[in-house]
Amino acid sequence: MLKAKVSGEEFNKLTELEKANYIQMQDGFYMLQVEQSDGFALENITGLKKTVETLRAMEKTLKEELKHLKETYEGIDPEAAKNALNKYDEIKSWNADEKTKEVIANNKRELVKQHEIEIGKAKTELDDTRNQLHEAIVTTKIVEALQTAQGNVELLTPHVKRFVRMTKGADGKFYPEVINDNGEPRIGDSKGSPMTIPQLIEEMKSNRVYAPAFVGANSSGSGNAASGSSASKSTSTVVKVIAASDSQGLSSSIEDIAAGKAVVDMRK
Repeated sequence: MLKAKVSGEEFNKLTELEKANYIQMQDGFYMLQVEQSDGFALENITGLKKTVETLRAMEKTLKEELKHLKETYEGIDPEAAKNALNKYDEIKSWNADEKTKEVIANNKRELVKQHEIEIGKAKTELDDTRNQLHEAIVTTKIVEALQTAQGNVELLTPHVKRFVRMTKGADGKFYPEVINDNGEPRIGDSKGSPMTIPQLIEEMKSNRVYAPAFVGANSSGSGNAASGSSASKSTSTVVKVIAASDSQGLSSSIEDIAAGKAVVDMRK
């Protein structure tokens, strides 16, 4: 039986008829020449065997790598991983100096915003405290003037307050200012001086509507005498004194101050 491949020594031992079926190869061996028939042919399978061996080794390596990847990345959301990679690419393109400036600018805007909020709160609290203090000062001045004029404090205080407001003088201090129905400052004398609270009360004392609330004003007749007696009783009522520095006392006594039941001592 003829061999598919023979050496030179084996080839020389063949008959001339057998030698005619071989062709010499580059490596000195002789390869049997067989005509292909019905899909069968004589081929050199050495390279094919090596290729199969290489593919099998690659398959084994790929299976091991696939197992390792599966164990390492099991449970990871592909979409989340894709977004993370995109974010990573974005971060790689950042300019460190520009990004630092951007972060500082954002932090600065946030600090300014918070600062403005805190300033707004402080301003509101300051305005509330100032309004309460102004109310206390105005009411105290009115109560003192009414007591001096022997007027019915509880009855007359609301009416006097309608015509008195706080105003800031050229020296930066706040003073009670007497105004008319249109909110315009009133003049108290021929020199053009601003009207004072005592002058306003003296004017009210001569008004027939308010006169009965003052002791001795229009006291002729039994009816007026009764009114005077009532006013005298009212003005003798004990009035609570609150120090101007007592902010808590001022806040809790605004209604009493407005009603003439309490006054503010500006010296304390």
